[in-house]
Amino acid sequence: MVAVNWTLLSVIFVAIFAILGLQKGWWKEAVTTFALGILVLFLQLPQLALGFIDSINWVLEKIWGILPANFAASVTDFLETTLNLNIPGGIPQLDPTNPNTWLAMLLVFVGVAIIISRAGLRRDLGGPKGHFYRPTIIGGLLGGLLGAFNGFLVINLIREYLDGRALPGGVATTTTGGLNFGDSSSFGVASSGLTIQATDLPSITVLDSAIPWVVILVSILLLVTALATRLSRDGLNIKAKKDAPYGYKKLEAAKKKENEKEKAEKEA
Repeated sequence: MVAVNWTLLSVIFVAIFAILGLQKGWWKEAVTTFALGILVLFLQLPQLALGFIDSINWVLEKIWGILPANFAASVTDFLETTLNLNIPGGIPQLDPTNPNTWLAMLLVFVGVAIIISRAGLRRDLGGPKGHFYRPTIIGGLLGGLLGAFNGFLVINLIREYLDGRALPGGVATTTTGGLNFGDSSSFGVASSGLTIQATDLPSITVLDSAIPWVVILVSILLLVTALATRLSRDGLNIKAKKDAPYGYKKLEAAKKKENEKEKAEKEA
């Protein structure tokens, strides 16, 4: 059995996300916060989460319906043999009661948020000129705070997914591959003969009292603020602002490449 101090793990998560936030700035972290806020909303409203997964399953069913039979069978066989998935009926379907489904959703949501945030600040959205945005000291500090907040949300989402009590169905998993709560300060995971015991669980979780609604409200406000500092509207026309958002400075990518080239030539 491997014992994991959950409080220490939480501190590590928060620290890592805070460091990343310092580098990325508040704008990029705000997009991630909104994505995590949606996942918190799903935990708070399991029926909404169930509808979300049902929509994905409907799309998968339609996609498998238009794929050539041989190709669909090959993909299904690949998923079953490589990823060790059980696909009854030959059509991949997500199980909203399975913690693994939501752990995968967490990765997808964070990944999409990172892609969107990078695209939003990598260059001017309204033209071909190569501009990128670097956080200032204030922008980095705000990003570090938001990053720490996002780390707190991620580790708490993982805890809730592994527990399973807030998932559609509302029953904590107690079988192999899930969690077995002994008390409020520890839980265990058993899989493939390996037992992981998480101890020293924090008493505060992301679903306590009014915390989830505060998180959801904050995530929405951050998204609105991020969009307001990046986009402008003239009637029905919406375009990217040319000025850097608050907490960032705008630099020319071409100038950066020239500086890097000169530096490389000097080193050579």
